[in-house]
Amino acid sequence: MKIGELNKILDVSSEITYTESVTNVSGFPETNIIDNNTLKVWKVTQGTASLVIEWTTGFTADMIGLFNVALETNVTITTYSAYPATSIESKVVTAAQLTGFEYKNALFELTDTTTSIVAIKLEFTGGTPTFSTYAGYIWAGDLIDFDCSEKMQLSDNSADQVTTTRTNRPDVNREYNLQTYSVTLHKETAFLTLRGYMRTLLLSGYATERPFIIDENFLTAPDLLLGILDAPTIKYDIFNTGDSNYIAQTTLGIREVT
Repeated sequence: MKIGELNKILDVSSEITYTESVTNVSGFPETNIIDNNTLKVWKVTQGTASLVIEWTTGFTADMIGLFNVALETNVTITTYSAYPATSIESKVVTAAQLTGFEYKNALFELTDTTTSIVAIKLEFTGGTPTFSTYAGYIWAGDLIDFDCSEKMQLSDNSADQVTTTRTNRPDVNREYNLQTYSVTLHKETAFLTLRGYMRTLLLSGYATERPFIIDENFLTAPDLLLGILDAPTIKYDIFNTGDSNYIAQTTLGIREVT
């Protein structure tokens, strides 16, 4: 499992310029794509469209994530060290490869994590001119890699509000679906290292929306969700290995958000 730290794009938000190949639908501007409320989307009515996000102060990153995405065929995500002259690397994510439950997400774990990025280009493809292509949030930044977990419980949840009427009929207010995880980390990390990781997350806000990558062996491909830690307290189980070294583990609750 891997957890994202902070979205570095937000650090350069005042510098960003946007170039879209198709005019956005009224009320769904390109600036929405850096709003962490993923229900505020950049949207165009076209299966094939592109959006370039540029800034001047470059940064390195471990991954790029797109959250609450709708695409017809695929999206190509490309990073640049100078736009448009010098691309760094790119990845094609098909509609079938999007992860998630009700809200779909696209994951790009970068191979080059040392070259400074000054632009990201999103190229959507599809043959239907009336298709609603959209993306709710783009995240780029560093990951903390916790390796494989010792134990994991995942849940698919419905937030529908249900009451039973006097005639014993369900009265349903349809809401949304979400994923939750309970993850117990392996006892392989030095206590001070693990505490440092978790304090990094707490200092940036335990309820800050961040990417969680579930890349365990029971999945055929890594799953990506935007989530928060579901509690403000981190408890550590500490083990003495007998050689004056101390290792630790903790159990995390993760709740998907939009």
